[in-house]
Parts: sequence; structure tokens; C-alpha cells
Amino acid sequence: MKLFYSIAFILLSMSVSMAQGLPSRPNIGELPIGKVLTWQTDGHPAQFFVQRSTDGIYYRTIGKVAFQDSLKSKFYTYLDASIAPDEVYYRIAQAGHDTGIQYSEASYFCSNAPNNLVLKRISDSQVEKLVIVEFESAENGEGEYYITTEIQNHLFTVYEKPFPIFRGKNVLPIQVQFLDPGFYQVHMTMDDEVEKFSFVKKQSHADGDVIVVKK
Repeated sequence: MKLFYSIAFILLSMSVSMAQGLPSRPNIGELPIGKVLTWQTDGHPAQFFVQRSTDGIYYRTIGKVAFQDSLKSKFYTYLDASIAPDEVYYRIAQAGHDTGIQYSEASYFCSNAPNNLVLKRISDSQVEKLVIVEFESAENGEGEYYITTEIQNHLFTVYEKPFPIFRGKNVLPIQVQFLDPGFYQVHMTMDDEVEKFSFVKKQSHADGDVIVVKK
């Protein structure tokens, strides 16, 4: 009988350990005194480590939060009152006695951007068939870009294409090799947000098509 109870206890302990959940992706809010992170977990970790990154790849621990031994202790908060960059990534590292370190999905936050979609860099003037656009997004979604040109005071859309948008950094190649020399404007849309830039495509006898980008 003792052997039966011992085996049952071991199986129960293993099932509890396997059922331990990961911490949720942290929600980020901004106050005058800093950024407030909130998250939750269904597990029973020893403690949490709040980690921050500027590129979404390399993280460093900036604080820790102890787990409170209570059935109601599923929601946690942390105030990052340090002088943090405007663009940061946060994630929660959950330390468990039996499971080791488990990580939440990362959250991206941009303090100086009122919109979800923010242009960061457009490829410089060059001889190419592409315009490379780098942008940041605060959330996943579906976007669309369309290229317009003006002919005799009338605006025409010459090309449009949907593209996926991912939380954080994105790189979008825009095909322009099929366009005739002229002045064009690119409109990038996500929901009701629009980011725009323009470029001039010139014909060069020596090198081919020259793309001159203007934000």
C-alpha cells in the first residue's frame, strides 16, 4: 500500500510540474515615472526576472519579482523606473524549482511613436531594382503598400501588394524595376494608419536605373 501511495505521489508531482504554465507576454504601459509591466502565470515558480533588450535578441535582467504563495497570485507588476531607450523589448523569465528558466514571449514598446507602424530607414540612393524599407510595428497584422504617380494633375495607383507585419522590426523589399522613370510615392498602410515616402527613378546611361529616395 505504501508503494502505491509513493507511486501516486510521484505521478501527481510530475503532472503538476508538467502543467506549470509559462508567463504571459507582458503588457506595457507608460507613466511619467517609468514603464509599467503586467503579466500573469498559472504556474508556481520561485520568482520572476524582468529582462530588457534594445534589439530583441540580447536581453539583460533589470529586476526581479518574488512569487507569492497564494492561489490568487496570478497577476504581477513591475515598474521600470530606469532611463530606458525609447524603443525596447521586454520579456519575463520564470524560474521554477523543477522546470528551470522559462521565458515569456517578448513585447515591443516604442515611447515616441503614436502609431503602431513607424518607418525607420529607407534604402539610400542607389542603382537597384528594389527599395528596401525598415519599419517597426507594435503588433502583428496585415499591411498593404501601393505605389502612386501623378500624371497631368491626376493621381494614379500603378501597383499594390499586401504583406505580413510582425511585432518589432520588419524589413520590406519593394519591387520597382518594372516602373518607368518618374516620380513615385509609396503608401504603407496598416488598419487606418498610413506611412508615406517618395522616390525618383532616373535613367542612367552608364549604370541603368537610379533610384533616389525621399522621405
